[in-house]
Amino acid sequence: MFNTTESAWSELESEGAPPCARYKHGACLVPERRGAARMLIFGGQDEEGVALNDQHVLNLSPDAPKTWSVLETSGKRPSPRYGHTVSLLPAQRKVVVLGGTDGMHIDTASVMDEEFPSHKTTKSLHPMACHVLDIDSMAWSTVACKNALTGAEPSPRCYHSATLLGKNLFITGGQALTLTLALALASSSPGGRRCAPLACYAPLACYAPLSTSGRSPTTSTFLSLPHTLTLPRATQVHP
Repeated sequence: MFNTTESAWSELESEGAPPCARYKHGACLVPERRGAARMLIFGGQDEEGVALNDQHVLNLSPDAPKTWSVLETSGKRPSPRYGHTVSLLPAQRKVVVLGGTDGMHIDTASVMDEEFPSHKTTKSLHPMACHVLDIDSMAWSTVACKNALTGAEPSPRCYHSATLLGKNLFITGGQALTLTLALALASSSPGGRRCAPLACYAPLACYAPLSTSGRSPTTSTFLSLPHTLTLPRATQVHP
């Protein structure tokens, strides 16, 4: 644990049964009342390279032991994956899981980076469907999307980032099957400046265009296409 006041690292002593060793998992902090908090962990890749979809929670309340426990939920949880994002929507007390890969169709013949091998087919990449966990009811559901399958939504991907700003969840970058897409868009205008509309991801409301200017990050192995996920106050979900 990192103490931001003292700028010091320390190893946290915990009780209970911790998750098995893993990496490329998703985690988010869930604040509660009176300084209490929980850290939720979903999925990841184990030591054998197998994708997981188990879920664990660490109690971080200041007046209680730091205890690991298996998170019990209802509904259909997301399928096994790693390289996904787990984002808290504090105003709605919901957690959103997006994207990732199950690692079932990895291209091991032409690996440029063993940690991030390419994919033979999009079958190994999860679509950017919105899997939502209600923190209060501990129930999984999938959000109904307006204008879904219009081509405006992000392509299936893993290792992307998701950042909540206001009511928008910004989805940026990631690894996908078509790795040259970002380079083609970034160089489509003079000087590599991007002014053309890009796709805007809003599965909790509707799809809409997102325009950016200036030079965006580019790379030969990862996408750099920004999207937004608009979060209205009331959403209809389907278990």
